[in-house]
Amino acid sequence: MSQIAFHRPSQSDVDAQIARHEVLNSGRLGGQRATFHYADLRGLDFSGRDLSGADFTGANLHGVPFFSARLDSAVFFGADLRGALLTGTSLRRADFRGASLNGASLIGADLFEADLREGVIAERGRMGHLRFLSHDQGPLGLPNAMLSTAALDIVRGQPYASLVCDLSDAILRGANLTRASLQRARLVGADLSHSSLTSADLTNADLTDAILTQTVFGLTIFDGAELSGALRDVPELPAVGFTRERLAAALAAHARWAESEARESEPLTLERADLRILPSLRATRLSALIAPQAVMTGLDCQGIALQGARLAGADLRHADLSDGDLRGVDLTGAKLAHAKLSRCNLSPLQLDDGRLLATRLAGANMRYAALHDADLRQADLSNGDLSHAWLNGAKLGGTDLRGTLMTGTQVAHSALMSAQVEGVIGAMPRAA
Repeated sequence: MSQIAFHRPSQSDVDAQIARHEVLNSGRLGGQRATFHYADLRGLDFSGRDLSGADFTGANLHGVPFFSARLDSAVFFGADLRGALLTGTSLRRADFRGASLNGASLIGADLFEADLREGVIAERGRMGHLRFLSHDQGPLGLPNAMLSTAALDIVRGQPYASLVCDLSDAILRGANLTRASLQRARLVGADLSHSSLTSADLTNADLTDAILTQTVFGLTIFDGAELSGALRDVPELPAVGFTRERLAAALAAHARWAESEARESEPLTLERADLRILPSLRATRLSALIAPQAVMTGLDCQGIALQGARLAGADLRHADLSDGDLRGVDLTGAKLAHAKLSRCNLSPLQLDDGRLLATRLAGANMRYAALHDADLRQADLSNGDLSHAWLNGAKLGGTDLRGTLMTGTQVAHSALMSAQVEGVIGAMPRAA
């Protein structure tokens, strides 16, 4: 099994290519199309440039900024765009077949008639057999590998495998996907809120857990599409027996109960409640709240107090919990992709009888979450997913990370020395 040989140009090399390409696009003499086949372009910047028609086939663009760039009809066939910053870009009729856009930011991007179907990139090896590009991010840790047909027999159980365009966890808020080709595309957990899917083809696409609030549909093709767990518009009744006003009043009463430390009544129970109907939960005290599987997606919860709250299975994707007090909270199996947890206190909660209640995040999805300077001492994050999360400056003394997926996680190796890291899955975490 051999790794594809990427070439790594410098920023000055890339700038020179882009300058010639922009001359070409302007119709002047001396221009030349920019071609970045199988180039490792990580750490370079393409923001604000006119790269319409440029060719990025098979390129490694992991985390690369393209802010407000013009990329109409550009070719990203089989490219690795995981975590790329494509906010405000024009990508009309761009070719993303087989590309990986896992976790990429495409807020406000124009993807009119973009091609996001599956694709295959193959090259013939020295022995004459074909090798196929793979964006495999599983335990084998083989992103952007060229796998031989023999290896594919072992890995995938078939002689070759097409690359499904992967937009899992991508942020597509406000994106224009009108008439886009998304057949078999993987949009698991993607944020498509306020976007347009008018006349888009989503045949056999996987939209499991996708966020579809205020998404515009019209003549959209959903034949064979998977929509289980997709989050739709905020309901008028967020929980059984609650209107918006009654919910706000109930939470205010619970906050007063928590602040007074009264114990003669019971904490508020809001199982499966949709709290998105509220404008904000900023600096609200909701200690001991019982709200398993509650929906709090995208809510402003900065400085919230949730000590000892029971929120197993809750949906907190894109929520801002920074500076919150989450000691002893139960977030087992919660959805926290792209959540902001910077400077959060997730250490154990000391109970009245002297016992310590550890924070529980076992099995939680925390992909691309921001955990800068968070206190995670003795927290249980076992068997979860911290892929591409930011743990810079986090305290990890006694943190249980056993069996956790940490591909692309940014964390200081010194911080991991005091954590339980047996069975960490994926590539070794990157140093912060």
